[in-house]
Amino acid sequence: MQVKKRKVNDFVIVLPDVHRENRPPFIPGVFPKPTPKIIQIGKRGSGKTTVNYNIIMRWINQGSAQEQEWKQKQQQRGQGIADAHTEQIHEARKRIHEDNNEETDDNGKQKGPKKKIVIIFAKTLKDDPLYIDLTKPFKFKVNKEDKEPDTLTMGAEKKVVKGMLSTLKEMGSNKGTDIEEVPNPWVHGFDDVNRLPQVIKLIKKTYKDVDYLLCLDDLPRLLKDPFIEEQVRLFRHYAPWISSCHYLHDLPRGTRQNIDYLIIFPNMDEEKVELTRKELGIDLSEDEFLRIYKDATLKGPGNFLFIDIDNKVFRHNFDKEYEFPDLKK
Repeated sequence: MQVKKRKVNDFVIVLPDVHRENRPPFIPGVFPKPTPKIIQIGKRGSGKTTVNYNIIMRWINQGSAQEQEWKQKQQQRGQGIADAHTEQIHEARKRIHEDNNEETDDNGKQKGPKKKIVIIFAKTLKDDPLYIDLTKPFKFKVNKEDKEPDTLTMGAEKKVVKGMLSTLKEMGSNKGTDIEEVPNPWVHGFDDVNRLPQVIKLIKKTYKDVDYLLCLDDLPRLLKDPFIEEQVRLFRHYAPWISSCHYLHDLPRGTRQNIDYLIIFPNMDEEKVELTRKELGIDLSEDEFLRIYKDATLKGPGNFLFIDIDNKVFRHNFDKEYEFPDLKK
């Protein structure tokens, strides 16, 4: 039966400006959503922390001249896997001071740069060389008079960290959340998972003035806490976050149902791969999905199958996309 349609009135639904998304993509070309939920699943040693490191560095550097250098270094090393170079974060901090000082507030007064803060929760924070590199004390601060980077002594760095922790402790009070002394960009790690509720409150209060990225590394038990699960479910309104675990079903159902992007690492049992396909409602057959998973992870650790769930995009790592002519998007 042929179906036709005709226009009968001029009542057209228009999205109000208050609901329009005016925040930029998290990482253009890879994570188009501004505040995505990214889940990594894989066993120990599969490359999850390395990918975390690359995502953090790309986000910190994007939009700068250093980003192109970063891409070139990745290509030279092969497979997009980068060595740890804290100096690149220092370069990013210089770039932010140079490039972002043009913005003005409602009174026409020049604003300072919008801070980029990465907060990592990981049990291996003090043992993993990549996390150690990311959270090293930074050596720059902004001189209030000439806006030029200056050396930040170890004592001053400790003072900054102490101030940040004091802010977290005060979240339950009516005191403000002034984090002006925090360097930009800043990567800070916690191995005390009990601080997560405080950090979430901090992000909720300051997300309009600060760009945050929250990383939760292998903390599935914490995510099953009812309070934390609810906070994470609502977190998409405030900041992007990355969570990693061994298997998708280690996460509570509410979290699994709100994933935007999934990264699956090598050596996953075929049964677990099939459970993942069914859970996400992927429009590929069991054989098709298993075939691209095996192809993407064939070369072992550091390789993965990347899935953009809403857009039905499947990639080997971030840069090689599988094409399915019959798959409806």
